[in-house]
This record gives sequence, structure tokens and C-alpha cells, in this order.
Amino acid sequence: MSLQTIAFSPDGWRMAATDSSGKVHVFSSERGDFLDSFEVGPTTGILFDADARAVSVGNDGSVTVWN
Repeated sequence: MSLQTIAFSPDGWRMAATDSSGKVHVFSSERGDFLDSFEVGPTTGILFDADARAVSVGNDGSVTVWN
């Protein structure tokens, strides 16, 4: 797995990373524990919105908000 982009939630509690296989992985920032992953397809970026929801941007211009 090759990580492409990384983002931290506004509260610093979670970290999300996209990989070359088209998945978003969410980890605890404090301990690095794996929390969840989502299959999204090829992405150009990941960020967290003000409500700490992960937002991924697809290569095709699509935007997905993860609760």
C-alpha cells in the first residue's frame, strides 16, 4: 500500500489517508489505531470538514462526505 494524501481532523483526534488502491483509511492520531476504511476509487485528496467528517475528492471530480 502506497499512501497518497493525509489529513487530520480539526480536533486532531483522527487521521485519514488515501492509498494507491482507492481506499480511505482512518486512524486514531494519538495511538495510530486503525478505525475504519472506505472503498472510494482513485482520489486526488482527502480532508476533514469543520464537523470532523472525512471528505474525499475523486479523480473524476466527485466529492464524497463520510460520516
